[in-house]
Amino acid sequence: MKRDMDLIRLLLLELEGESDVKESLSKYSDDQRNFHKALLLEAGFVIGPSPVYSGRGGKDCDKIPARVHIHRITWQGYEFLEKICNETIWAQIKQTIIEKGLSFPIDTISYVYTVVVKSLFGQ
Repeated sequence: MKRDMDLIRLLLLELEGESDVKESLSKYSDDQRNFHKALLLEAGFVIGPSPVYSGRGGKDCDKIPARVHIHRITWQGYEFLEKICNETIWAQIKQTIIEKGLSFPIDTISYVYTVVVKSLFGQ
C-alpha cells in the first residue's frame, strides 16, 4: 500500500478533534486507515501501543494492522499538523510539489510550506 499524505492529514485532523473530516475519512477503507495510523506511530507523530496484526490470512496480513489504537498526537505531530491543517495552504503545497515533479516526504512538505508561507507575505 502506498502512503497517502491526504489520509495522514485527515487522521491527524481527526485526532486533534476536527469533526468535519469524518465524511472525507469515510472514503478510505479500514485497512487504509489502520495502515496509515501505523505509519503515524512509526513517524513519531502519535503515541500509542504497537499495532495489532491479526494473522487473518491473505497476502497482506503481516503488513496491514487489524487494529491501531492512538492515545494522542506528539509535539512533533502537532508541529507537522500546523503546517498542513489549513486547506488552502495544503492545496498550495500539494500543487507546488506536483508541479515540480517531487515526491511527498515530510522534509519536502516542510520546505514547500516555508516557500508558500513566505509567498503569502511577499517575500
